[in-house]
Amino acid sequence: MKKKMNLRSLLALLVATVSMTLFASCDKDSFIDTAQLPAEAQTFIDTYFASSKVVTVMKEGTGLWAEYDVNLADGTSLTFDHKGEWTDVDCGLAAVPAGIVPEQIASKVAELYPSQFITDIDRDFEGYEVELNNGVDLSFNKKFVLKEVD
Repeated sequence: MKKKMNLRSLLALLVATVSMTLFASCDKDSFIDTAQLPAEAQTFIDTYFASSKVVTVMKEGTGLWAEYDVNLADGTSLTFDHKGEWTDVDCGLAAVPAGIVPEQIASKVAELYPSQFITDIDRDFEGYEVELNNGVDLSFNKKFVLKEVD
């Protein structure tokens, strides 16, 4: 009985130590230089936001959980995943550059809201969410089917 208790205590201590180490390593946020962004993120910024200066770049997390938050001088904020693929483009009150928005989404927005434009677009494993300049939010699945209007 005593050996089982010691083994359980040792196992619990090991699990706690590993958990604390994992949580601590995920909490590594630091400001980095633009040159330290993944190449795909740098190309994205150069392609769509060449006229706006990068103000800050924050790297959050490490490895597969790394995320990069970029703030531009014009008020735009960009988020990239660990590979440098964009996950959020928030242009504040300005329109998201047309080349970023998938054609199917742009067409649906033009059809339903012809006098509005997209100011924010998010994408994840479920699909896309866009916000229009009138405050309307639209959700699309991966196949670009409109799922919800809020």
